[in-house]
Amino acid sequence: MHDRGGEKSGEVGRETLSFLNPRKKEEILLQCLVLRDRLPAQAGIMVGPMWCVYLLKSVKRRWYYVGSTNDIQRRLAEHNAGKVQSTKSYTPLLLVFKKDFDTEKEAREYERKVKGSRKEKEGIIKKIEGV
Repeated sequence: MHDRGGEKSGEVGRETLSFLNPRKKEEILLQCLVLRDRLPAQAGIMVGPMWCVYLLKSVKRRWYYVGSTNDIQRRLAEHNAGKVQSTKSYTPLLLVFKKDFDTEKEAREYERKVKGSRKEKEGIIKKIEGV
């Protein structure tokens, strides 16, 4: 095994997985123990950034945008730089809601649910606005 700054490759430390929720982290650690001679990706374990569904609010008007990403800082910067066609006329935008998911599939499903249900989106907005 190769040495990577004190950690041997194939070994996964708890701090390496700090971005995961506790249930997912323990699942990965257990799988790594069972499959310790294989890298996580070889064992079918995808270790990477979490996905999230987010809600942006325009500072100019009462307008909201729902999206999903695995890099919220980058995506928010893209929105505010005018690089996203559907939001560029509403900048500046504030991140007012974010919900994390373990997989892209879960995030996309929730994004579709929020975009497809006025009731769902309005429920989130009411919580944000304290109505």
